Amino acid sequence: MKQIWSLVILLATLLFGCEGHASFNSHKQSDSLKLSSQIWQSVMVTQANQYMILLDPHGEAEMILNKYSSLAKKNKTSLFATKYIYNGMPSERVSQIIDSLVVSLHQLNSANKIILAGFSGGAKYAQYYASSHSHIDRLILCGAISEQKTPIIPCLLFCGERDMNYASMCLQQSENYYKIVWPGSHAWPDTNTFKLAFKSVVSWGFERNKSLKPDAKQLEKELQLQRSYLEQYGSFSDMDWTQIVHHLSMSDTDLIAIRCKGVLSMTSYLYTDHFIKTGQLTQAAKYCQRYLDVDPSNADAFYFKALIEAKQGKKIESKTSFAKALSLGWHETADKKKSTELTF
Repeated sequence: MKQIWSLVILLATLLFGCEGHASFNSHKQSDSLKLSSQIWQSVMVTQANQYMILLDPHGEAEMILNKYSSLAKKNKTSLFATKYIYNGMPSERVSQIIDSLVVSLHQLNSANKIILAGFSGGAKYAQYYASSHSHIDRLILCGAISEQKTPIIPCLLFCGERDMNYASMCLQQSENYYKIVWPGSHAWPDTNTFKLAFKSVVSWGFERNKSLKPDAKQLEKELQLQRSYLEQYGSFSDMDWTQIVHHLSMSDTDLIAIRCKGVLSMTSYLYTDHFIKTGQLTQAAKYCQRYLDVDPSNADAFYFKALIEAKQGKKIESKTSFAKALSLGWHETADKKKSTELTF
């Protein structure tokens, strides 16, 4: 029970504790830049007047560089990302990795502005770094925010309407926050939305002033509901669970319900992962099924199902589940590797 409660605390911190592509290929690289190229990938733009560092906690460097490369070229911005930063790393270690790049960038052109952008846990790493490093000009936060690290520099918040952290992001108050609501989920914004990240703070202010202000009281109620689901998750009976999922799935347009399902999906992930790692396969299978109930198209849920089945000796079922995970987009990243028990 103590171990389960630690999962609740962990998730509460995660949700509410609210803390042309190529590697470097310039002929003018310094030795330091060559060294940092072992860690960082980039989209280098000729005559760039600003740099943007993208922190993804799942090691999806290549994906986000490809996603935003055209925007970077249009806005004379060189992009940098790394697959070596992931959730669970000490913030101090993340800062050392970012420093390895910043030193190189200063050698290239110390006059260029540096924008630090992060998604999910990467957003919190970005806040932590900017709070103790004065050379960051602007912050971009996508999908998460830390209440402990209010920035003293301009900070653009992309608040997805289908994102489980939407309420917590919208409720944060600071004159340095520029909140932009977009119709997305817990993900890096689409290119049309993210193009604002490359613009000036004046442009941020204009877009913020056009945005409708969310109802703070309603958002507080939503957070309370999410916390209640989180705190009671481990004690839900099968009947409780069935009723909750049914209630939250009644409408495809109820954004509060969609965001609450996101919280339950993340909680199911943590519980399933915990019981797999501790060898409690009956419990792992129970919570994996709940994961699939609330998020039936989740690639990680089917990966867990495949792993549980493999451990239970169900090879045919495991192969089918893993194939489904792959079809839904599961792939290896810096913090997610295929288990050696999955031999197909």
